[in-house]
Amino acid sequence: MKIRNYTNILKILSEPSRLKLIKILGHRELCVCEIEEVTGLKQPTISQQIKRLKEVDLVKERNEGKWSYYSLNKKLLKDLLTSLDVFIDTNPEELEEFKTEIERLYGLSENIRIRKCKDKEVDGWVVRVES
Repeated sequence: MKIRNYTNILKILSEPSRLKLIKILGHRELCVCEIEEVTGLKQPTISQQIKRLKEVDLVKERNEGKWSYYSLNKKLLKDLLTSLDVFIDTNPEELEEFKTEIERLYGLSENIRIRKCKDKEVDGWVVRVES
């Protein structure tokens, strides 16, 4: 999964009312009026938050007559968490998106600004602080 995908989903999850919806819809499928009763959120807020959750496929919609029922896409959320775990454990050298950062990382010891930052004066002497 690309960084952009992680950031989109994590941004969506960063809003408290969306997290509340995720938790409740993970417990059982509900229509908007039921969600309104359970959460105390107003219908326009619920609709807006569900729309955002559907944009990243975290919420599934099932229509029955004139009613729409919503539930958590648990598979996607579990896949996301597994993928995020793999992403965190992957060596950044193996990720094309980190090519520039890896080059900078390996160049830190030669970087003048970093060397000055790590030099420290002790009793009139400049001491190199090694990390």
